Amino acid sequence: MHVYSLLPPYEDKEEEEDRARRYICKVELKHTTMTAFSRLIQYQNTKERVNQLQHAIEEIKLKLVEVQQERLRAEKEKTNCNWVNCFRRKGSFLNSLLVNPLQKENKGAIYKTETRVSRTRQKVSLLKFWR
Repeated sequence: MHVYSLLPPYEDKEEEEDRARRYICKVELKHTTMTAFSRLIQYQNTKERVNQLQHAIEEIKLKLVEVQQERLRAEKEKTNCNWVNCFRRKGSFLNSLLVNPLQKENKGAIYKTETRVSRTRQKVSLLKFWR
């Protein structure tokens, strides 16, 4: 569909071309505005996901400290060796969750952040169940 077909016909050719130019500029401005707006929304969503991820990391760190204290208490009381090993496994699992989770964020792949947030949430819920 040509731009001229969207406009009412004019007798003067210059006036018709001027009107077409203004219409094209208006469409381009609208497109540019929408692109900028969508980029802003995308940035805010990314920032929100990173904040959620950081919150999940803080929860994991708190749980890790708790597990390490339990392990030390079990070692001091010389309890059953299986319990000490269980707390060690929990601690290593928690440490594995904390290995540089924001590393790929700088590459601009938003879906990776989203996946990482959902995986971290699953692991946190697993920890709550495991408790």
